[in-house]
Amino acid sequence: SSACKQYMACAGRAEVGLCVLRRLGQEAYNYDVHHWGLCILPTAAYLILRNSTPWMRQRASSVFVWLGKRSLEIYLLQYHVWLADDARTILQIIPGPPLVNASVAIIGFVAAADVAHRCTAELSNIILS
Repeated sequence: SSACKQYMACAGRAEVGLCVLRRLGQEAYNYDVHHWGLCILPTAAYLILRNSTPWMRQRASSVFVWLGKRSLEIYLLQYHVWLADDARTILQIIPGPPLVNASVAIIGFVAAADVAHRCTAELSNIILS
């Protein structure tokens, strides 16, 4: 089970890394043409590995739980944070190496989604109480 856990973690990191590397340096239109094929790979890998054994079906990834709780905010913010120039170009914070820019943008995006989630939760408490 320890080896299986390590394999899952390694496979997940590899898939995310491949998707990020594929995305770097491309115009939004060029990426959209290939996106359907790229998004199938990590999704299928996750579903197959997640359902491969009873032990794995009983576990939950804390990262996916955390992201799932913020999925509404992530969905709503994606066009506001990632894309610029009417979705024709990608946000560039730091000129130069795309990996550095992507790292900074991802941290900012996740932070913005977390703040939006907290605001949404607080507004819900105020309105519904």
